[in-house]
Amino acid sequence: MAFTKNTEFGKTDSSIVNNQKLDQSQISKLADIGLTATPVSSDPSSLSNTTPVVKDVGGTKVPGFQDTKGDFYVLSNDNVVHSVATGPTKPNETNLGPIRPVRPLTPDAPVLPGPGVIIPPVNNTTSTLPPTNLGSGRIYTRFDSGDVVPNQQEIVTRAMWSNNVGNLLTYYTSSAQTANSKEYYYGVYNSGSGECGSQPQFAIAWGHKLGSGSADQGGQINDTPSRGIYGQYKQLCLEPEQDRFVVGGTATDSIYVININRARMREFIDERNIEINLQMLSGSQWLTGGNAQNAWTGSNVRVLPTQRTIRLIDDSRIANATVTSAGEVYNIVSGSLEDGVYNSSAPQYYGLMYKRSGIIVLDGNVLDQSGSFLTVTGSEVPGDNAYKLFLSISGSARYTDASGDYLGFQARSGEKVKSSHYFVRLKNQEYNFSNNPTFVTGSEGDLFEPLMINDPKVFVSEIGLYNDNKELLAVAKPNKAIKKDFSSEALLKIKLVW
Repeated sequence: MAFTKNTEFGKTDSSIVNNQKLDQSQISKLADIGLTATPVSSDPSSLSNTTPVVKDVGGTKVPGFQDTKGDFYVLSNDNVVHSVATGPTKPNETNLGPIRPVRPLTPDAPVLPGPGVIIPPVNNTTSTLPPTNLGSGRIYTRFDSGDVVPNQQEIVTRAMWSNNVGNLLTYYTSSAQTANSKEYYYGVYNSGSGECGSQPQFAIAWGHKLGSGSADQGGQINDTPSRGIYGQYKQLCLEPEQDRFVVGGTATDSIYVININRARMREFIDERNIEINLQMLSGSQWLTGGNAQNAWTGSNVRVLPTQRTIRLIDDSRIANATVTSAGEVYNIVSGSLEDGVYNSSAPQYYGLMYKRSGIIVLDGNVLDQSGSFLTVTGSEVPGDNAYKLFLSISGSARYTDASGDYLGFQARSGEKVKSSHYFVRLKNQEYNFSNNPTFVTGSEGDLFEPLMINDPKVFVSEIGLYNDNKELLAVAKPNKAIKKDFSSEALLKIKLVW
């Protein structure tokens, strides 16, 4: 605390007066530097003939008030005026100067009972006590403007699937899901529905613009689950003037959909970090037996017994996203995370990835050609096509790539995180005492451990963030307790994230 000039109290700004006030812990610590504070008045106006000063006592800065005779006073937070005098508070300590009898500051000022002494103007007379700071017992420190860096924003990515799994290798449908809802979609889980820790990862569905490949539900022509699915994702993903999904420049009526669970995706799919592997399906045995394609429903699906895997990624490495009302859209193309896009000059397009929605739309016609899906598109035929996609994804997880990594569903999620940074500075003269009741003993609050009288040591284990009403808002904990004493300082950075 410092002043640019000495000013008569009656003409001093009230903010300066308030800054001169000491809390009770500071007044109590005057004894540690050989001073005695005695209450003499409950009327702060009794200081009207004094000047605000800061006395240096053995290296300790004491803010207070001095009258024309050199008598020194301090003002407490409860507006009680104390006279300050030297006096032996501990054995073998040296007084700083002569002692005068206490007297009222003004004739009209009420004087609190009790004896006391007053010191003359305090100079830099050497004391036998070690340097001490009155703020060392403080509990709160207000942040300066330079100590806070607010509203920082950063993008955080993490493994997409539950339990911080980046490559999903186990796939389960739920026995609790009704047969009627499976006509629309299949929920896919990381473990069996009866197992502890089973959580939904994504859903798969199949849709057709005209309602083919499924049976009527409402008694109306083409009022089918496949038509409902196509219409739903058209509203979610396409612009109002668009009527069909377009993949690689070609419109398609048949779509397979992967809809990632919101809890897994968080805010968006992290482009350049997603790979879908599809094992080719086999329809040869079914068709060789004289069966029709339209009867090759999901329950009749088989995967090839040997590895024939289609590897798919987004094209963010070679092209910018198309920005629509649904957010950024990337193409799903043939490729792998290790090798990038296959034939980047003329990619093979399989579908679309809606980054912000967590939706991946695959062209059913392309999967028929490349993956032998043989999608059922007959009228009023319950094709159960969505189950084919489930088997294709799960069937790829048994195989590995050239490096030995299993071909699962790899993905990372992302989100924007806002944070504020607080720099907490523990100076050498501050926070060297504990307010834990075990730290002191006796009615006068003597230090419990005698070795700490001149060299206290504490360990900082928590830092609280408070508002102006001294209400605790957050608690920060360092990795380990930090040792603190008069010969050490600490600078801690607290990151508050929301």
